[in-house]
Amino acid sequence: MSVRKIFRGVLTTLLLIQTVNAIDLTPFYRASLFQGEAKRDVSNWTSHIDVRYAEGDADQSWNTQEVKTYLFDAYGPCDIRKLGIHLETIDPITMPKTKQYLEENGSYPANITTKPVGDLSFTGTFRTEEIDLTWQQNIMYGLYLQVHLPFREIKLNNINYIHTDTTRIEWYDTIMTDHFDDILAENGLAPYQTPQHSTQLSDPLVSLGWHGHCTFEKSMITALRGYVQAGILIPTGSRADENRIFSLPFGFNKHWGFHARGNAHATLWKKLVLGLNAGATVFLTQAYDLRLTTSTLQNGWISLEKGRVSVDQGTEWDVTVYAKAERLVGGFSAGGGYSYTQQEKSTVTLKDDSVLATALSNGKIQNKNEVINTNDRLSQWYQHVAHVYAQYDFKAHTNSMLAPKFEVAYHYPFLGKHAWPADMWSGTASLALNWVF
Repeated sequence: MSVRKIFRGVLTTLLLIQTVNAIDLTPFYRASLFQGEAKRDVSNWTSHIDVRYAEGDADQSWNTQEVKTYLFDAYGPCDIRKLGIHLETIDPITMPKTKQYLEENGSYPANITTKPVGDLSFTGTFRTEEIDLTWQQNIMYGLYLQVHLPFREIKLNNINYIHTDTTRIEWYDTIMTDHFDDILAENGLAPYQTPQHSTQLSDPLVSLGWHGHCTFEKSMITALRGYVQAGILIPTGSRADENRIFSLPFGFNKHWGFHARGNAHATLWKKLVLGLNAGATVFLTQAYDLRLTTSTLQNGWISLEKGRVSVDQGTEWDVTVYAKAERLVGGFSAGGGYSYTQQEKSTVTLKDDSVLATALSNGKIQNKNEVINTNDRLSQWYQHVAHVYAQYDFKAHTNSMLAPKFEVAYHYPFLGKHAWPADMWSGTASLALNWVF
């Protein structure tokens, strides 16, 4: 191809605005965003650039019974008396507070054999703002390359505790006010009220896909669209900080992953759109340091022991159904949908022989991996989300190259387990460059 033809192609570029295959890689701490519709334009060599802004907040979570509770109570309240059970080394010189308040022999009644309800609940506020950039390059024969770059700001603030056991309020207040941060420091942890406030690139996704579009005359179904794609999740977002008891990851804790997604989309009577979208991400096993449960009697968000483990992160998958009425008035369209997102239970395998070594040799536990996998934070999570969205396409009024199409959407999580009900607002704009050679 000559330089002149390339130059001519650039000069005759057509600017079109339309929705692309917007992707959302959903974390547990916010509602899933609407997984995008298939698009009409499958022309060879078209470049699509999509920009989506989203924001939301929460101060609650869903627990095991799908009941809303305090932000850090998704896995139940915490009995801090149990945190010291089977800690491998409690040095009286370097860990005096841990020894005084959490050492095993004085920590709990010997007849307790089941996981306790817990005595403290931890509260907080969460907010996120996100900008997702998606570039999609059509190639030929319906094939395309897509790069998705999610940027995320996370804020955790106003962390505090409240009592769930009213019989020991004075004792707990003394511990929490005068000693708990010292106990955390002795175990390599920051003060419990340390906020999190940072912005990062989360985990990019690079995919190869195929899409198609066909129309029908004199038929109830006037058009069919769809796509399938598969890609690699690149772990650039930081892990949760294991030296803070309350910290969120920016992606999927540095796990490489394989993501696949498909969409089927039908237009009826030229006005009614019905669609189905489904996707899944499978993660590769990674080894890293993690705060570990050291007793089946522990529950809640907090663990003190730190050790090297191999983490087999559970598969995440989602299904979305949606409907839309197109061109109701001028270029105005409106629609809604429902999505279900779930991540399966993760499992860990201990790589650090020192963790729980004494408890195993003394016969207090039979299997290290069984104990550390009772950590509730490894549990399955899921959420049900309702989506509503509105679009306006200025192509209804003009054939101008710069006629835009905008979308505003609201995403409301109405039920879940071990997830945070952070409802999200989002706005999307897209640019398509049709290169004419």
